[in-house]
Amino acid sequence: MTGERRTGRLSPFRILSGMESPRKTTSSRLGFTLVEVLVVLAIVAILGALALPAARTFFQGEQERGARELYSLIRAARVYAATYRVNTAVVYDVADNVVNTAVVYDVADNVPDTLILQDPNNPTGNTVQVLRGAMMVYELPASRDQYAGYHVPVPGWEGFQPFMRGYCVLLQAPPNHFSAPPESEVGFYAYRDPNPDDNIDDLKLLYNLPTRLGLRNEVDVIIDPVIIGGNADLSVFSTQPREDQYDTFPGHCFDPTGKLLPPDGSSGEQMERYRIFFAPMPDRPLSERITSLRADADPDNPAQVSLWLQGGLSDAFTMIGVPIEIYRSTGRVEMGKL
Repeated sequence: MTGERRTGRLSPFRILSGMESPRKTTSSRLGFTLVEVLVVLAIVAILGALALPAARTFFQGEQERGARELYSLIRAARVYAATYRVNTAVVYDVADNVVNTAVVYDVADNVPDTLILQDPNNPTGNTVQVLRGAMMVYELPASRDQYAGYHVPVPGWEGFQPFMRGYCVLLQAPPNHFSAPPESEVGFYAYRDPNPDDNIDDLKLLYNLPTRLGLRNEVDVIIDPVIIGGNADLSVFSTQPREDQYDTFPGHCFDPTGKLLPPDGSSGEQMERYRIFFAPMPDRPLSERITSLRADADPDNPAQVSLWLQGGLSDAFTMIGVPIEIYRSTGRVEMGKL
């Protein structure tokens, strides 16, 4: 023994070697307390509540942009007609407008409509047609001989411009009131092949367009113009265009004074204002096509929607969309609200 005194101090070497360790002053625990979990859930709920209106605002802004593009195109057609003193039209591309069956009209290949409830006895009765694109055209003058009365695209506007993805113009009259259901008058525009098995292209145009839309039924558009050396060969205008050189579309037509030409038929001339409805595609969920006006109204409740469609649940819902209005006597175009 060397007489060396032991002290109460711990050797750093012994601490590091794990032989001795200082007393722990804190305790470790696993998991979260109930208060912490509740705080996190509250934060998530608040963020979700803030995100839903933001998402709805985004989609409403997208819808309004699409409607404004169509509104601007219709206005441009009116200005072109008055500037160049020529009939000018905005024609529309109809979704699924070819029917290769012998029946008069078959909607089986058209867009499912979530506002039309499934009928087990009529499985194809819940589909509709829509307008999915637009193009501006003008009418050829009398100097074009046999081509006079046919339309060609306005320079710079060749081809249909599709509407914004997920949106369309309903081939159906808009509601009369912001809380009213859509009009029951649903239009159609289709070609029918009377004998689809004879390998003969003899499609016949059939249509029934709601008068309130202001659409003329048959706007013939030259799709295969004859061009020689960059200039139109005027000699070809002395013969009637072949059927494969033009297609027929519905359209809004303006005369050389900028007035809207009424729909075909005397009934259209009695109206001063026509309306179309730019809206989400009919196959979108109900909650994206209608919104509730009352706390007890649920757009995802088929029974309530059915009652509203039948006029039995007033002021419960409103359709989501932007009406575009065209006045016949002046040709004025406006974006409206339901």
